[in-house]
Amino acid sequence: MKRKAVFLAACSMLGAAVFGSVAAAEEDPFKVGFVMLESTGNSYNQLLAMQEKCEERGWELVYDSADNDSERTISLVQNFITQECDAIYVYTVDSGTQLTAQNMCEQAGVHVAFTGLMEENCIEICDNEAAQGAAGAEVLQEAAKEKWGEDFKADFIICTEATEVGDGNRIRMHENFIPKLCEANGYDEADVVWIDCGLDLLTATSEAANVLSAHPDAEHILIAAFHDSAGGQGPMNALKAAGREDDALILSYHISDEASAAGIRDEECWYGSFYFPAESYIDPLFEAMDTWSEGGEVENGFIYSECVLVTKDNIDEFEFAFAK
Repeated sequence: MKRKAVFLAACSMLGAAVFGSVAAAEEDPFKVGFVMLESTGNSYNQLLAMQEKCEERGWELVYDSADNDSERTISLVQNFITQECDAIYVYTVDSGTQLTAQNMCEQAGVHVAFTGLMEENCIEICDNEAAQGAAGAEVLQEAAKEKWGEDFKADFIICTEATEVGDGNRIRMHENFIPKLCEANGYDEADVVWIDCGLDLLTATSEAANVLSAHPDAEHILIAAFHDSAGGQGPMNALKAAGREDDALILSYHISDEASAAGIRDEECWYGSFYFPAESYIDPLFEAMDTWSEGGEVENGFIYSECVLVTKDNIDEFEFAFAK
């Protein structure tokens, strides 16, 4: 009898231990991985918002910056899969990289969402590029009228773009911003100078300087910038170097660093930028994450973010967080 009692007690203890380990596993927090495009700007702001959301939910968050490098992006995705993340959020502007990351996550049974592009076969937190391009043309034209008079017509139009982004750049700049801006000015689209600078500030600066040098008599120049850290700052630098700040107006998107914010705040040639608060991406992202954490599914498609126009008149109302 004593031996039987000891055996039953041992079985009871073993069962409790097994149950306890299962319960502990069930209590493991939902784990999220964030592959940042870069360690500054929009990526950094989104990281801060994600940290707050994860803390509220008791979730674990791991993250790292790919530094806008495709190979490193894939490496980080694999790293987060190995770390047994339940869901991964990838910020990339390369469609091939995104597709590879999506396939990796699907094969590993890991939920994944993206931002930075406009791909329909996945969950994409993205900008409403068509609406934003149309709004950009309207805002820049009205700003030019305020500066140069109601009968204003542009002498010259420049677009700094990032073709590497793909559909987003095409829809915003080629299909909406520039056509509508040209229409408002009676300007031939074939005469628009396109500077494909991507995120490269040196390219944007040098090419903008060359364009300005080739058009010394242009006094009413409109500059549409797909992204501000290169596309806005480059023309601003070129205008300042040439002493032609009064000859142009720049309108951009994002506000990714202090130099862009300072340009809008202090430079007459930079009218403003459409700013995308981190919450406009992270709030809808975490609606999907909440569904995943509860065992549900989220359909592929676009989830549009919101933006707000920031100019000299209201920039001091915003608090920007830029990584140092």
